[in-house]
Amino acid sequence: MTRTFLGAALAALLYGVAAPAWAGPAMSWASAQFDEDQDSCIARAQNAFARDGWSGIQVSGDAGRAVYADKGPLTGLVLCLHHTAAIAIAGGEDGVATQARDRLWSSIAD
Repeated sequence: MTRTFLGAALAALLYGVAAPAWAGPAMSWASAQFDEDQDSCIARAQNAFARDGWSGIQVSGDAGRAVYADKGPLTGLVLCLHHTAAIAIAGGEDGVATQARDRLWSSIAD
């Protein structure tokens, strides 16, 4: 079940990156090595979403490998996998997704 969820989440992330800009909302993503364990990554993601005023913050997946939340027209997802953190933000216009990604990424990395 966890592999199915993670596979679907990664497929959605990659599809969003590959889709033409006119086909849907704006999307911004980043990933990096994360030196802490998965539980720390999840906790940092939850705290970053909360500090930035996101709502509906939820941990998902059998092993709690993803955190997602909403903020206005934006939907955010942080995946924590084997010392790698990936963040994707979709929605909004005019660089709003990129700005939200940068704020969250900075907060997670601190």
